[in-house]
Amino acid sequence: MSKVKRNIIQFTYDIEEFIGYIQEEMTNKSFNDFALDKKSVGYIERQLEKIGEAITQIQKLDKDILTTTYDNKSYWEGIKGVRNRLIHEYWGTSIQMIYEISVDEMDELLDYIKKIRELEKN
Repeated sequence: MSKVKRNIIQFTYDIEEFIGYIQEEMTNKSFNDFALDKKSVGYIERQLEKIGEAITQIQKLDKDILTTTYDNKSYWEGIKGVRNRLIHEYWGTSIQMIYEISVDEMDELLDYIKKIRELEKN
């Protein structure tokens, strides 16, 4: 089976979709409600993993596009780091951290993703 090659624009649409799933799931959800809903926690973790992987793939395709969009390498490394932590160190991942990322950081990430897409289209 051959691997389908994807481009940066496709990855940006994927990330936008994953962000939408997170925002929909987290609408009006308190931390306590989230922490008690293990299915929701797992669902959000999976979306964050996919976002981190898509960011990694974008960086592989163009090593400069992320920092051209937002010149803060630690921001992008942090997104990839969340993915790695969820996959490889899941026992050390805080539900509070997952909640805060999901509630507080998706709009900003979406803005950067849209800028990446615009750079690629031009």
